[in-house]
Parts: sequence; structure tokens; C-alpha cells
Amino acid sequence: MIRFALIAMIALSVYLSFNIWLSPTMKRNNVQTSEELAQTSNTNKKAATDTFAPLRLIRHAEGKIQLTTGENLISYVQNELIHSKFGALSQTVSEDNAAYAKALESDDAIELRYVGPMLLTEYLRIYGLDMDLDQVQDSDSVYFSRIMVLLDKGKIRFFNNNRRNVYEASINVDKGKIQQLFQENEAKYLTVKEGFPVMEWQYYLTEPIKMKKYSYILASQSFTRFRDSFFKDPTDLHMNEDSRDLIYSSDTENMVISEADSIVAFQGVFHNDSEPDIYADSFQFVSPLGTTYSSLRYFDRTKDRIDYRTLIEGFPVFGPQEKGQISITFSDNGSERRVGIRTSLDTIQVPIPADEEVTIESSDKVLQTLIDHGADSSKFENMLIGYTWQSIDKVKQVVDFLPEWYVKYADEWLSAKDLQQRLDTEVE
Repeated sequence: MIRFALIAMIALSVYLSFNIWLSPTMKRNNVQTSEELAQTSNTNKKAATDTFAPLRLIRHAEGKIQLTTGENLISYVQNELIHSKFGALSQTVSEDNAAYAKALESDDAIELRYVGPMLLTEYLRIYGLDMDLDQVQDSDSVYFSRIMVLLDKGKIRFFNNNRRNVYEASINVDKGKIQQLFQENEAKYLTVKEGFPVMEWQYYLTEPIKMKKYSYILASQSFTRFRDSFFKDPTDLHMNEDSRDLIYSSDTENMVISEADSIVAFQGVFHNDSEPDIYADSFQFVSPLGTTYSSLRYFDRTKDRIDYRTLIEGFPVFGPQEKGQISITFSDNGSERRVGIRTSLDTIQVPIPADEEVTIESSDKVLQTLIDHGADSSKFENMLIGYTWQSIDKVKQVVDFLPEWYVKYADEWLSAKDLQQRLDTEVE
């Protein structure tokens, strides 16, 4: 009863704020001066060190492998790497499964993992790490998804799961400080294992676990936030007042905000004299959004597209109609480079207390079920627990989030449930 009363009160507050934002007066006041924009553009920008932080931390100790998504602990450990000293980097394993598996063996190590590939030079630039790359061939095109710091050997290794490549350097890190961080920062750990036939380099949850459902107050962001973040010159725009949707345009850019589903869709020419870099180029549009997405992180990428997702307790959010994410795509037709952005006005703000829990099955059981329903085991690329955005019937300003398994299958992220339904449909 208390929970529903709290939902009602907060929802009323958000509803009133929402109507103020979208009132005719606010809609007409659609252009700021360059001086006003300059005053706001330098405040509340997102930091690259937060946005591109690894999403998971794995601890290898005392014969156990334990995984956590604790954002604070990951940040503290990453900060210790910033204050470490490194030797020259060299490639120690090249497309060799046995040597790759051997390099992963350790009983006194910490591991930081990304979901999608990370460019090594971009990682070093973002965190200001001084590392000699002269011994690495084509160092500007080296990608990795996991970093392992071997505390007992004073070494740091970067692993590329897809190519089975390993790069190694010496590291002078404060082992005592790392151990102190684990003692002082409580985090929820999941015991995991590696070496299963399907996705052999992924960590498996070997036992079912209980995870909490969450509810959040929903907020609709001001359209001006996205306009000012995406357009090259937000002070010189045209607005189409003949449409139910909100449409802004310039000579080379266009943004449509759908009234029906709150999707924000931007298209424009991307101006940059430097070499294409999907991480830095996309972050130019993400950074100005600031606190609009407080827990937004780099999630995954393909050749031309990069996705950022909101996190709940360190787990990525998956939602309909671009909710909980920003997707940025670059294209090049030879004469100009274009950028497309899709996201949503709807963002989550305030968590509401909830005691309900759901059971998350073990990784191998979920994968075996999908294979039994016709999945091709060679098409599995990744697997993780995410929170699914669920609307509540007759309650517009509050959303529920259900934890469940997600798999990257044939280059597409799907919930295990949705993939199973798709496989069953294909059989019929």
C-alpha cells in the first residue's frame, strides 16, 4: 500500500513537470542565444572516464572466479590503474587457442571486462595512461574486451577474444591498495566459470540466483536538451509547426521527436577533420547530455554503429522504442560523412522500493534450452543479464524493470525469451 501511494504522489509531481516542459509557451521558446548556450554547455557534461568504464569486474582468488557489476568498485580499481606505471607493451599470443587459455590462468588477479570491443589507443587516451606501444605492430588498430592485472606477477594483459590475441606489459600497481578496496567496498559477487563448449571465453553462471525487480519514476526530458546537444548550431534552426511531431531542421541537419512514442531521431552531416574514431566521434553527442542519462555507459559496437545503455545496479537496460539507450550510426558516401542518432525522451529518475525477486537460471541451462529449440551454437557471441523495461498498465509515469538473460545471437541482442519465440516461429 505504501509503495502504491508513493508511486501516485511522485507520478503526480512528474506529470505536472512534464506538462510544464511541453506547454505551448515552452514549445515556442525554441531558440537560445549563443551566449546562453555557452553558459550551459560547459556544465554537467558527461565524463569520458565514466561513460567508457568497463562494465564488469572479475576477481580471481583462492581458486574462485567471482564477478561483480558494482560501479563504484570498478571505478576505484580503474583509478588505481590510472596511478600505476607501465612498461612497454608487446604481443605475446597471436591467434592461438591453447596459449590464449594459458594466459588467462591466474589465482591472484583482477579482470575488467567490456561487453563490446574497445580500441586500445582510445582506452589509453581516455584514462591518460602512459604506455609504450612501439613494439606492437599496427597499435592503432588493436582491440580488446578484457584487461587482466596479475597481482602476483606485476603484469597487465589485454585480451581480444575474437582473434585470440594477447598483449602484455609490466605494471607497478599498489597491490595492497587493491586488496583494501575489496575489503572496504561491499559488492554483490556471482560465482562464475569459464571453458564451456558454447562461447568458451565467456563466464558462465553455474547456479540459479535471485535478483530484484525494480520500479522507477519515469521522466520526459526537455526536447531542448537533445536539440542543443545534437545540432552544430542550435541558434539557427527552423521548426515545422504543421506537424504533430516536433521537427527541427537546418541546411544539413534534421531532428524529429515523435509525439506518439517519444523517439528522438536525428540526421546530419558530421564535420571532423581528424581520422574517423567511432568512440570519440559519438561521444561528442553523448557528453553534452550530461545528467540526462546519469548511468549511461558504452555498451557495444559494430563497424559503423555504437550503442550506449543505461545501467541499473551495473546491468544494462533493454527497452522498446529506443528507451534506455542511445544508438549512433555513421555512414560515408565518399563525399561526406553522415551521422544518425536514435534515442528517447523518456528516462528513468527515482527508484521505488520493491521486494519482489525473480529466479535467474544458470547460463548453461538457458543456452541448452535455446539450442534445443533450434539455435545454432556457432551464432552465439555474448551473454549477460539485463533489465527489461516494462510499462505498467494504466500507470504512465512509473516503469518496472525485470532482470532476465540476454544473448547476442547473429550480431543482434535479444532476450533469451524472445530468441526462443523467434526460433519456435521459424520451425512452424
